[in-house]
Amino acid sequence: MRKLLSFASGVGSFAALVIACSSSADKPPPSQDSEGGTPFEAGNPADTGADTLPATCGDSVQNNDETDVNCGGASCAPCVLGQKCKVSKDCGGGADCEVKGLCAKCHDGIKNGDETDFDCGGSCRPCGVGKACEKPEDCGSKACSPSAGAKLACACPPRTTIISLSAGGAYCIDQEEISKGQYNSFITANISVATQKDACLAANKSFIPRAAWPPATAPSTIDFTLGLPVHYVDWCDAVAYCKWDGKQLCGSLDGKAVPPGAANNDPQSDTWFNACTAQGANPYPYGPAPYQPVTCNGDGAGAVGKPSQIDTRTQGFGHSENQDDGVYLVTAADGVSPEHKSCQGGSTGIYQMSGNVAEWEDSCDSAADSSPCRVRGGSYKDNNDINALRCDAVRSVPRMPTDYALLKDIGFRCCLY
Repeated sequence: MRKLLSFASGVGSFAALVIACSSSADKPPPSQDSEGGTPFEAGNPADTGADTLPATCGDSVQNNDETDVNCGGASCAPCVLGQKCKVSKDCGGGADCEVKGLCAKCHDGIKNGDETDFDCGGSCRPCGVGKACEKPEDCGSKACSPSAGAKLACACPPRTTIISLSAGGAYCIDQEEISKGQYNSFITANISVATQKDACLAANKSFIPRAAWPPATAPSTIDFTLGLPVHYVDWCDAVAYCKWDGKQLCGSLDGKAVPPGAANNDPQSDTWFNACTAQGANPYPYGPAPYQPVTCNGDGAGAVGKPSQIDTRTQGFGHSENQDDGVYLVTAADGVSPEHKSCQGGSTGIYQMSGNVAEWEDSCDSAADSSPCRVRGGSYKDNNDINALRCDAVRSVPRMPTDYALLKDIGFRCCLY
C-alpha cells in the first residue's frame, strides 16, 4: 500500500481514488471468536489467500454467489458468526454452517454466537429439556417456559412427562400409549411414505394399521373407541408417527437405536427401560416385586376399573369379531382414563408401561424389512405372566411381519431428547 501511495503522490486524482477505496468505513466489522480475538475480517484478502477481491465483495449488496452481504461463496471473504451460509467453507473463524443456514460454532463446548445454551439454541441445533432458551424455536420440544428462578428453559410438550437420569439430564416421554384418536390425526395428515427410514421404504406402502381400523363407531361411541390404544401397527408405522409428532420412537439417549442384546436393560442408555424402572430401581413400573395382577392390564379381563363397554362389545368395525377385545382406554374426555390411573410409574404421570399393549422400541437386528425389532412391557395377552410383564422383559417381532396377527397386541409411545 505504501508503494501505491508513493506512486500516486504525483497524480492527485489517482491518489484520491486509492485512499477512498481503502477507507475502513467500507469494510464489514471484524468477527470475534469466543476468546475475544479477531481470527478473520470479512472482506480482508489475507483471509482468502487471494491478493485482491472482486469489487462486488465491497459494494454492500448480496450478489453473485455471496451467501450474505459481501461474504461467502467462492470469491469473497468468509462470513462471520450469525451471517448466512450454504456450506461450512462460507464461514470463517472456525465456524460451521449449521442446519439453519447460519455461521455458528455449535461443537466447541462454549456458549457463543446466538446460542442460548452450550452448543444449542439460536443458529445451532435445538436444545434439550432443561437447557436455557429464549423462544420455543430454541427447543426440540418447541416449549420454552419459566423454570427455577424464573429463567426460561426448554420444557416437555403437552401430554408428555419429564424423566430424569441418575447421572444427570432429562428427556420427555409420552404419558400414555398412542391412542387411536392421536393416530387418526397422523393418518388424516396424509404423510408421504417416501419420508420413511430407508429400512421401511421398499416394503411399507401405507401407515394404515393392519386391522382394527378405522376406529369402530358401533356398538360404542366413536369417542370411546378413539380413546383406545392404536394397535396392529408395525415398527415403520410407529417410527413415522413419532417423526410426524416431532419426537422419536424411544431408543437411546443420543437419539440413535439401542443395540440389540444386554444393552437393552441399561437405564443410562435405554430411554424406555429407564422410564419404566424409575432409573433402574424397580422391576415393575409401579414398584418392587411381587407382581400386582390387578394394577395393570396384564390379562385383558377382570382388572379394577375395567369399563363395562369392553365387556359388552361383541364386534369391531367391519369385522365379525371384536379386534379391540382386551385393550383398555388410554385417554378419556378429562385426560388420563380411570383405567390407567392405577397403572402409574416408574415416574409420576406416566401410565401403562406394563401390560395393555406392548410397545415398539427403536432396537432392531438389521436394516432388513423382516429384521426382528424389540417390543417392550408385555401386553393384555400375557395372562398375568410375572416375567413377561416386567420392565426388563423383551420379545422380538419382525419390523414388518407378513402375519399381521403378530401385531394385534402391539402399540407404542414416543420420546423426545
